[in-house]
Amino acid sequence: MKQAMWTQLSFTVTRDYPNYAFEEEKINQWMKAGWKKCSTSSDWSNFPDYSKNPEKRTYQRSVYLVKNNELIILNGTYQSNAIVSENPDSTRQYGVIRWSNMTKEEKKLLCPTSK
Repeated sequence: MKQAMWTQLSFTVTRDYPNYAFEEEKINQWMKAGWKKCSTSSDWSNFPDYSKNPEKRTYQRSVYLVKNNELIILNGTYQSNAIVSENPDSTRQYGVIRWSNMTKEEKKLLCPTSK
């Protein structure tokens, strides 16, 4: 099976938690251009990142947009030096935009509610 090729843009912004790197106004512009949310984690999730030394806690929020067989993933991430923390101890947020063309099979897997 042919695998999707991904294009990625990464950036850093200063935002107080829980502000998201992607403003709703910008997401709404994509939706007005025909993109649909196929999946979203509207709240921040967090988890310990034991791959870092010292260990850190990662806070993340993602939005998935689909149009025809194209997929855009918007991801915002904070990292905290405190492994046990309710909120990140930093205002530095890493933003990532990932774009790909998908096969029909990949679209079913990644966006089961889209047609």
